[in-house]
Amino acid sequence: MCPKVGREWRALSTYLNIPTTTVDKLLESHKHDVNEAFFRVLSVWCQREGATWDQLLQAMRETGLNAPVRELLEWMSSGAASVSCVVVMGRDAYRDIL
Repeated sequence: MCPKVGREWRALSTYLNIPTTTVDKLLESHKHDVNEAFFRVLSVWCQREGATWDQLLQAMRETGLNAPVRELLEWMSSGAASVSCVVVMGRDAYRDIL
């Protein structure tokens, strides 16, 4: 599991308005790799029109993931974030942050 999000990834999926059926299908498809299932959930969310950093950060705050939010904000303020969605930056980078 993504170490900084941990078990809260399903709650985060709820706050991102990803249907439970979608999360369950992704988890079933990647039952041996929960990190991959979480990455796929973020990918589904990211493909939505209007998916923004602010929405992700707000959903993380509502889920209680304040420490990862601070780290993500620091990473973004360093100039590293020039994209509108965390998934676009690649799996290695997203796993380091989340």
